[in-house]
Formats: sequence, structure tokens, C-alpha cells
Amino acid sequence: MQAFAQDDSLLQGLVSNDKGIDTLSLSRLALSVEPYAVMVRKGDTALLAAVDRSLSQLYASGEINALYDKWFNTHTLTIKMGRLTRDSFVRPNKQPGVAMVLGHSI
Repeated sequence: MQAFAQDDSLLQGLVSNDKGIDTLSLSRLALSVEPYAVMVRKGDTALLAAVDRSLSQLYASGEINALYDKWFNTHTLTIKMGRLTRDSFVRPNKQPGVAMVLGHSI
């Protein structure tokens, strides 16, 4: 196989413990931008408010970075935080299409 397209974090996870990692490289070109989200039942404003409040606190306090490291930088998995993830932690936004506005599309 010459190339394989996938979410950058998943690709980094696949090769994080691979002895052949030195023979692989990750393209800097983003083929698409697909933000992650939390879905709640339509009309469940209390749960949505709790999720939004919790995420706002994680982002504002910087605790989100420690959580990222806890799950993605371990002794068995090393996934470097990408530009899009880092930017979304600094400037979280609920609006659709914000990634395009920030210039994260091809």
C-alpha cells in the first residue's frame, strides 16, 4: 500500500507503537474537516446546558490538555495533538461551519 486516508488521530494511533514508523509520514493536507460533537435528545435543554457548561470549564481552565494527554499520550499510545485539535481547544465553537471560517478546509 502506498497511501491510506483516515482521521489523522486514528492514523497516528495505528503507527504509535509500530517499529516501521520511521518509514511513514503524515500529509499536512486536510482532506476534510469533521468536528466532533456531543448529541443529546432533542428538547433536553437541561442536559445540553450541563454538557456545554462542563466543556466550557474544561476549555477555559486548560484541563482539556491534561485530559488529552491522559488518553492520547500514554506508554502504549502516542498521538501528537494536531493543529485542528489544538485550535478547537483554544477557540471552541458550537456553530456549524466554523472550521471553514478558521481556514481549516481545502
